Amino acid sequence: MGYIHKKYSNYRPHYSNRNIFRIINSIGNRKDREQDKQNTKDKTTRRIENILRIIVVVLQGILIWVTWQLVKSANKQADAAHIASVATEQSAKATEQSAAATQRSVTAIEKSVEISKQSADIQKKSMQIANRAYLSKYTVKPKKISDFTNIKIEVFIINTGQTPAYDVQSWSRFGIRKTCIDTLIRTSDRPIIATVVGKNETISIDRELSTNKIQIEKIKNRELFINFTGTIIYKDVFKQQHFFEYNFIYNISDEQYTHCPKHNDAN
Repeated sequence: MGYIHKKYSNYRPHYSNRNIFRIINSIGNRKDREQDKQNTKDKTTRRIENILRIIVVVLQGILIWVTWQLVKSANKQADAAHIASVATEQSAKATEQSAAATQRSVTAIEKSVEISKQSADIQKKSMQIANRAYLSKYTVKPKKISDFTNIKIEVFIINTGQTPAYDVQSWSRFGIRKTCIDTLIRTSDRPIIATVVGKNETISIDRELSTNKIQIEKIKNRELFINFTGTIIYKDVFKQQHFFEYNFIYNISDEQYTHCPKHNDAN
């Protein structure tokens, strides 16, 4: 730049240098401004990126928190469901136990009622047994013996119970036999011999039998026996029907009677 042509001796180099400097400075300033713009743009980009990172982090945190809350809520719901299931199961067991207890209570009540009924029945039967009429054979007496050809024996029946007997029916057989009668042959013809027999009252049943001297001698020698058997049927004050049977042999010599092995029963 120190070389200057003579032709341009009037040329002022310092003006040219200024323009060049200005141009260079202008170019440099432009680059600086572009660089500043780029730097500003970069800074803005970095800021935006940082903000976006922060937003992403925040969103991720929110998502994690929401997820955790959902998991927590799900766990609580699961726990609540489990507790409800256990409570339901316990309630079902309690209901079953209560039903079983109720059934046992009902069974116990039924048994108690049945026992009470049985006890009442026993008390009722005991009361009836203690207060009913009881007819039984009291004694036997010969009523008439004429030349030992006609024998009439009278059987006395007594009520040893506490209340009267009603509608007393009688069936009897009177005969001479070698031994006690073994089988009673009852008939439907049982006439009522008394409508009422009060406490400690007696009634009598008599039968007459025709014999001969030979039979009388055999009776005296105990080769034959006078057998008197029969059944008495009656009702008590409680409308219950009862009976008793008598079966005995009678000795006309000592006027004693002996019970036979069978048919001396009562209900």
